[in-house]
Amino acid sequence: MKSRGQLEDILTFFAVIFLILSALVYFVYFKTGVIPVYKPEREIKPAEKGIVPTGTFFIYPKKQTPYLFLKIANAEKLKLKPNKNIETYIYYEYPDLNNIETNEVRFRFEGKNIKDPNDRFYFMYILFPLDKEWQTTYFNEKYFYLPKGHNRYFLIVIAVNDKNEYDPSPAFISFTTKISPYFRDISIWPQGDKITLYINNYSNKEIDITNWKIISSNGIFTVPQGVKFVDPDFKYVKENIILPPYGRAKIIATSSPLGFSFRINKCFKFFLNLRNDVRKFVDFIPYYCKYFTNKELFDLRKQGFSINCLDFLRRFPCGPSFKDLDKIRNDSRCLNFIDSLFTYRGCYYNSINDKDFLTNYWIIFITTPTTTIYSPTTSKYLEVYKNLYETSYEEIKLYDNLNLLVNKYIYY
Repeated sequence: MKSRGQLEDILTFFAVIFLILSALVYFVYFKTGVIPVYKPEREIKPAEKGIVPTGTFFIYPKKQTPYLFLKIANAEKLKLKPNKNIETYIYYEYPDLNNIETNEVRFRFEGKNIKDPNDRFYFMYILFPLDKEWQTTYFNEKYFYLPKGHNRYFLIVIAVNDKNEYDPSPAFISFTTKISPYFRDISIWPQGDKITLYINNYSNKEIDITNWKIISSNGIFTVPQGVKFVDPDFKYVKENIILPPYGRAKIIATSSPLGFSFRINKCFKFFLNLRNDVRKFVDFIPYYCKYFTNKELFDLRKQGFSINCLDFLRRFPCGPSFKDLDKIRNDSRCLNFIDSLFTYRGCYYNSINDKDFLTNYWIIFITTPTTTIYSPTTSKYLEVYKNLYETSYEEIKLYDNLNLLVNKYIYY
């Protein structure tokens, strides 16, 4: 038993000596840069942390091995040697790295050897958190196409010369892209009259644009709520404006004749017959038609409708004119039936449950501040709404409700 205890003590002593020597060797190699080490921060999330932790080194090689001597063997196998005379530089043209409003970023790399200016370099880089391993480029300019959204990144770059000598103190920067998850899903297109612009949803998803902001040299303007169903009985309910997939909105800097922004439906042709003051704001009017099948016409005949009425319905499926109505002016029942089909009220209540009742088109009114001007033509003072934008040397930006850039348009 005594000899066994002595053997355990001896083994423990040698194990302690081995660990101490390994730690010393590792410390020496680590400090001299022979052992490249990559220690990313444990929990770096986009748009949360902006500094590289103290003591973190971003150096080659690509793969890490779990034991000290295997790491040394791996470094020797790659035949890379540190050279403290090599410096790595990262150049960029962004005035604020914490506020880059695009997901297509560009950086330029440069390597210099203080003692040998003729050295030629390639570069190894890692973009955290997207890259999990080191990447290699033989160009001194690199474009990155990044995900949409408000994200923070760390870019670490190492210059390596043609003698396989690398910079043991790599260059690194952190930067943030501040763009909307809907970045460039929606386009912005001004009409050119300074008060009208269009936005188009090019995605296959619904996008809530309420409280989005239009920013120009003339100010900041907010997208309001609107009325989805323009009820003929004035039962209006305001709600968020949701742009449907591949939908479109026309934004106008004036007050709405209805008192609200609205979505166009398939019966709007008849609504505009009643409201000429609205017609001038509407570019697109659905062409509503009601085509009766033979069975439907036969069922109407069984309900007592005249043959003359049925022939009339067959000839004018898209709505008769007042002149056409003279042909059935004595048929009150037919006239009442046509009224239920080809008036806004009748069309609205007959069609509201149809899948295609609502179009993809919104008319949005933004009430901008007004100014008073004198009109020589009318000899009166007029209240004029402020322009949304100018048409020269102007940048119009669209931001979402989190103040992240969606898109922009520039007038030169």
